Formats: sequence, structure tokens, C-alpha cells
Amino acid sequence: MSLNPPKANIINTESFNDLVPSTITNIAHWHHKRNLVDGTTDEKQFEKLMEEFIELWCAMHPNREPIVVSGDMTSMVHRLYHKARIKMGKERIPEMKDALGDMSVVMINIMERNGFTFEECIIAAYNEIKDRRGRMIDGTFVKEEDLPENQKEI
Repeated sequence: MSLNPPKANIINTESFNDLVPSTITNIAHWHHKRNLVDGTTDEKQFEKLMEEFIELWCAMHPNREPIVVSGDMTSMVHRLYHKARIKMGKERIPEMKDALGDMSVVMINIMERNGFTFEECIIAAYNEIKDRRGRMIDGTFVKEEDLPENQKEI
């Protein structure tokens, strides 16, 4: 039995397209207000992206033990390396744009396969973060609820 849902026969046409530009603007403002543009690095944000990537994997494989998830990630990197699927960058800007675009294309495919729209996913994510408070620690935004008591905002 396949773990993948059946493929949709039609393109998901329900949309909140008119909300996407303002949601993206709100997300960009949220990042600036929390110093996540100038106060961090691409490497720190990549680590956050990896955290979200792993959370997606965990959502696809509920109840999997953390040590198994760790092994899954390691195996995936090794498999991609041995298949020569990992491209080494030579020029920062064009290759970053291509990789970010490629990630977006694949995410849209996963959304489509599961009957989600990009719009509802991005709006749900913004609704989750919009009121979030916390602090920057070593270039990483730490949610207030994850801070030690003595570091929480008053």
C-alpha cells in the first residue's frame, strides 16, 4: 500500500490569490521587525529552512522516532550524493536564485499532490508567526516560549 495520496486529476483552482501579495509583504515586514534580515546570516536561515524541511518529513511520517528521522536525513543526503544529484555551486547569486526557485517549484508540487494551495499554506504560516515574539540569539530567532525564563521579554 502506497503512503502517497492519490494524484489529483485537476489543478487545484480554489485560491486566495488576492491575499498572497499582502501576505508576502507582511511576512517580509515581520522578518525586518525581528531583525531576521540584517541580524542573521544566510547560513542561519538555511538551518531554519532545514528545520522546516525536517518538520515536513515528520508530518509525512507521523510517529517516527527522532533517531529514525535523523537516519532518514543522513541516508537521503548519501543517496543524493552517490547519484550525483548534489550540484556544487560556483556563482553565489544565480545559483542561489535557481536553488530557491527549484525549492519553491517542488513545494508547489507537494502542495498540489495533497490538495493544498500555495495561498492557504502561506496564509496559515503567517497566521502562526504574525504575533510571535522572541529574541535574536547568535543570529537565530528564538521563540519566546523556547527562551529560558531569565531571557523572556517583559
